[in-house]
Amino acid sequence: MPWRRWVPEERPTVVRAIIVGAGTAGVGVLIRFALQPVLETDSPFITFFPALLGAALWGGTGAGLICLSLCCAAALAFFFPQTDLQHQVWAVLAFLVSGGLLSLAGSVLASTVRQLRESHRQMEAAQGDLRTLVNELAHRGRNGLTVIMAIINQSARTAETAQELAEIVSARLNAMALAQDEVARRGGNSAALGDLLARTLSPFDLDRFVFAPSPTLEVLSETATALALLTHELATNAVKYGALSAPDGQVRVAWEAEQGSVRLLWREHGGPPVTEPKGEGFGTRLLKMALVSQGGRAGRRFEADGVVCEIDFPHVAPALG
Repeated sequence: MPWRRWVPEERPTVVRAIIVGAGTAGVGVLIRFALQPVLETDSPFITFFPALLGAALWGGTGAGLICLSLCCAAALAFFFPQTDLQHQVWAVLAFLVSGGLLSLAGSVLASTVRQLRESHRQMEAAQGDLRTLVNELAHRGRNGLTVIMAIINQSARTAETAQELAEIVSARLNAMALAQDEVARRGGNSAALGDLLARTLSPFDLDRFVFAPSPTLEVLSETATALALLTHELATNAVKYGALSAPDGQVRVAWEAEQGSVRLLWREHGGPPVTEPKGEGFGTRLLKMALVSQGGRAGRRFEADGVVCEIDFPHVAPALG
């Protein structure tokens, strides 16, 4: 509404109430003086009512009361007709009551307008947050579908039977779901790296993994999904061909922060001798592509004691308390 712009945004202070109350009273008195030749001694308070309303709107109840007092004093001093005392008392009382009610109504109106403005700002902010959330969910949904399609396509290339395909796809999707659960548990934007790895590797017997002392770090949502798929694939290969295929084999996992990024080291030992595969399976392709969109990379070496994988990824946030 157009009149809302005449109400100040902030709540009035004491100094402002005094200035506004005195100023509006002075304006009312000046206008009454200007109309004196026309009004003579009639209607001594006529120009004070707009002043009272303005004082209450701009300066609150305090300014309205100050304006009311000054206007009453000015009317008695300069504009009141020379009538009997009883008439003066009743006229002043009527002005004080009506003027006080007008000031109160004006201050309530101003407070209501300020509350409406604040509610409008909060509503606009909430709508902006909602639009951002919807866009983010749509973006994550598209990414999730892309990953799922890639999992199914790549798994179908290596599976020999429908049962094997179902098991492979189910395991990989479960790793993805565990990552998303961990992200959701932390508020939807990031996941604690240690908790993420522990949940992803829990199906492979965590007693076979040695987590070296490492800093507490947070990884962003999309990075968490890629890491979950990648470490799940490394663990799967370790069970089939690497350290976890031997009774005493273990995997050591450690990470450290380096200039705004994280380097995660996966080192297998105690398993059978390993050799680099001749073909390019899902794990090899995943190593090359999993973290590229986040600006990361992964490399794998086949050493005498077992597989060593180094994974670098950016976008690290401090751990939430």
